[in-house]
Amino acid sequence: MSVVAVRITAVMTCVLTVVACTGSPPHRPSLEPTASADESPTASPSISTCGTVPVSDGKLNTALDVTIEGPAAVQSGSTFTANVAITTTQPAIDLSSSTVVTLLIAQRHEIVGRSLLPGAALAFEPTITPSAPATLSASILVAGCAIPPIDPTNADLARKPLPQGAYTFYAVVVEYDGDSETDQTDLVSAPFPVQVTQSLASPS
Repeated sequence: MSVVAVRITAVMTCVLTVVACTGSPPHRPSLEPTASADESPTASPSISTCGTVPVSDGKLNTALDVTIEGPAAVQSGSTFTANVAITTTQPAIDLSSSTVVTLLIAQRHEIVGRSLLPGAALAFEPTITPSAPATLSASILVAGCAIPPIDPTNADLARKPLPQGAYTFYAVVVEYDGDSETDQTDLVSAPFPVQVTQSLASPS
């Protein structure tokens, strides 16, 4: 066998048997999972829920719209107050004096804060037109769902301040236009984002 043939044979042997030529085994990728740099070691604190955000329904559902005007940030444990506007594109719609508005606090469409106190009522019978909406003032304690035992004289005492973070507030307007449930219209506002900041009573 020639010298050239011997060298070619030696090179092929090294390619096929890496261990014999280098003295170390080839690198093999690990099959063990590795932690991502974006993964958080702890989960966010859980918040108790008390229902889901309702949907608008009733005979006036398509005739009325509800929007919230209020602060974009509020301190946990304080009172959030907003103006709730009821508007229409119809020529004119009469509302009853028993129309009630309440506020809800939600995350991911789950209610995480609601008041058990009566909502604000109109106490008069306005006629809404495109140029003359009805505006009600509504407020809610920035706190979670009520936890028993509940004092019926002050149900908000059973609600604890919410953790700081991003929340969505909704206004729910209940319009009674008769004596039966079929005469009731439930209107849910567009979502209103609010940043809840830390309560002064919370430890730093």
